[in-house]
Amino acid sequence: MPDLEEIYSKLGSGFCRVKEGKLLESYLLSDAEIEMIEKMLPVTEHLPQDLEAGILEFDINSRFAIFKIEDHLLVFPVKTDNVGEIMKKKGAFYET
Repeated sequence: MPDLEEIYSKLGSGFCRVKEGKLLESYLLSDAEIEMIEKMLPVTEHLPQDLEAGILEFDINSRFAIFKIEDHLLVFPVKTDNVGEIMKKKGAFYET
């Protein structure tokens, strides 16, 4: 798994790393963003194993992208609801 700084450089935003419905760590997120992510943790346990990417939204100002890297989920705030944009960010993890 890439380290925190490498993940940040590829995403361009703060994020949380989640596994089995538990918040493992967060990096450069506000307390309000972390609270919103903690509210969605129970949902992450029920996501399909073959999940590629998705968006979880509380309201127009509280939208989070989610995708799997190795055996963890990365959750980070986004302004877009375009999953294609999220997939580009995921693709950055596989570039050499």
